[in-house]
Amino acid sequence: INVCVYDDYSIDGCAIKPSKIGLGGAFIDSGINVLSMIKCWLPFNNVVLLGYESKRCIQSNLVIKADVDLLIDGVNVHICIDWTTKKSNKETSIIYKGRKIDINNLLQTIYDGDNVINVEEMNRLDAHYYNLFRLLVGEPNYLEETKLHSLLFDINEKL
Repeated sequence: INVCVYDDYSIDGCAIKPSKIGLGGAFIDSGINVLSMIKCWLPFNNVVLLGYESKRCIQSNLVIKADVDLLIDGVNVHICIDWTTKKSNKETSIIYKGRKIDINNLLQTIYDGDNVINVEEMNRLDAHYYNLFRLLVGEPNYLEETKLHSLLFDINEKL
């Protein structure tokens, strides 16, 4: 699984825009969305941090770019979150049993070989909160629900 998130949140590639400082940095802001998406496919029973590289904002010292390699339940996962470029795009590639699936998260489009699936009938943010709050119905498992946030902050401490 390879996920790349690009947001135009930098002034010059070295400093985060002042209006975006409150987001907590690139990995904290976008990382939870990436991990939540991956949680749709993997249970996160075993996570190993294989390696990482990061760049920090020269003014706030928050992470402005993060490259993280994980092994989640035996699956290699690469996460790149980059606020240093002037582009805004979110892309996911999954290779599963020789089959490649590409997801353009921004366009809400899934490319599966020659098949193109557009899933724009539900707003991305609405879908995110729908899935989050759906977990709270019935008997929630708070340990399971906090697993991703704990992982997010643990990795961010290392970046």
